Amino acid sequence: FNPLSPKLLASGAMDGEVCIWDLANPAQPSLCPAMQSSGVSTGQVTCLQWNRKVQHILATGTSSGSVVVWDLKKSRPVITLSDSSGRRRCSSIAWNPEIATQVMVSSDDDLSTTLQLWDLRNAVSPVAELAGHHKGVLSLDWSIHDPSLLLSSGKDNRVLVWDVPSRQVRQEMSSGPNWKFQVQWSNKLQPGVFAGGTFEGVIGLHSLSSLPADASVATKPLEWEKKPVSGASFGFGGKLLKIVNSSRQLPTGETVTTGSGELDQLHADGGVSKLSPEFESAIKTADKEALKDLCQSRMAACQDPEEAETWKFLQTHFENDTQQVLLKRLGFESFIPSPGDE
Repeated sequence: FNPLSPKLLASGAMDGEVCIWDLANPAQPSLCPAMQSSGVSTGQVTCLQWNRKVQHILATGTSSGSVVVWDLKKSRPVITLSDSSGRRRCSSIAWNPEIATQVMVSSDDDLSTTLQLWDLRNAVSPVAELAGHHKGVLSLDWSIHDPSLLLSSGKDNRVLVWDVPSRQVRQEMSSGPNWKFQVQWSNKLQPGVFAGGTFEGVIGLHSLSSLPADASVATKPLEWEKKPVSGASFGFGGKLLKIVNSSRQLPTGETVTTGSGELDQLHADGGVSKLSPEFESAIKTADKEALKDLCQSRMAACQDPEEAETWKFLQTHFENDTQQVLLKRLGFESFIPSPGDE
């Protein structure tokens, strides 16, 4: 399914034909105009994936080892990526979620175990190769939560988490006696969670937090672990300086984080400054009645129901029988023992 237009479904056949289906009406799906191969011999379609940035771009992997990039607007292939060895049967494709021109390709051939990173701006040869699996690679998935993370599973019974900028394995998981033929990051659950399916018919959920990390590779926090604000400082005249972190990805695939300063002007709340002496005076005397009256006056002055409820709850703490009053306000009158009960 197209992530940017979920009603579109792409399918590939053994004869190399690529079809685009419109499922706006699932009861009566319609076939979009046929994709013209323009004489390109592609072989069987073994895998395909939509571009995550450009809605009308689709990539298909073939048994002949080539990756064909299709343009739906033109209904034909626009670029063909071919490995020089000619032996790489494509098993999986993963588009970079941030850089629309980059795509990772794997092969299930035990003689071609590296992952190849291609850039459509230079389609002559791969930009980089990632070596880590000992046998053919079955599945790939690029994290949308952190573009530096790539997931791969292979016939060597291993699931690897790659740090793409460094081209190194960040974390590793042994998948047991059988291969994980498919791995995929969760886009909805907590970041860092992924699923893997085995030929035993078992689907397992895993988390990066449960896997040991290579300290020499995992030198930076993951994208979702970074603080949006790394520091703040007050200045004279009600000024507040904030240091805000922002990240961007270079064309090479490397993610860099930069900090910028933001200067805000704080405006004093007259109501707060007026209330402070009154509140401090009640606290110093420890007079429950004064504190109750303070809460009552603030509750009456509130126009926001939620704020009034907060003051009402605070007032409960200064009642003579705090527990019973609290139970009544929470709606648990039936749990309050009567005076004759033990």
